Amino acid sequence: MGLFDFLKKETVSKSQNNYRKINSTLTDILEEQDKQIAAIHNAEDKYEQDHDIDSLIAFWEKIWKQGGLLFNGSKWTFRLPDLYIKEKKYDEALKILQQIKNKDYKDKKESYIKKVKTLQSKGK
Repeated sequence: MGLFDFLKKETVSKSQNNYRKINSTLTDILEEQDKQIAAIHNAEDKYEQDHDIDSLIAFWEKIWKQGGLLFNGSKWTFRLPDLYIKEKKYDEALKILQQIKNKDYKDKKESYIKKVKTLQSKGK
């Protein structure tokens, strides 16, 4: 046994604790993502059955008020703007589009903004 073996044990123990904390945090994040995905699918399934667009919009507004999506996905990122466009709520669509910060969606976001502004100017 070496003179500094106690330091090695302490370092290994700290590393294991850090690993456990990181693993626990990642597990929590993934569980929250799974819950949100399940809630989205439930809301979308309900809409397919009852066609209550106001309830679906309220669901998506709540997602955005709670900080947005917990995962990446352009289909879901642009779902609320799509619903607003369908309901001709162009100002609301533009507000949500301005909240999209993911650089991967920059081109799609700009395209949506142009589309909304065109629809807005036509009064459609």
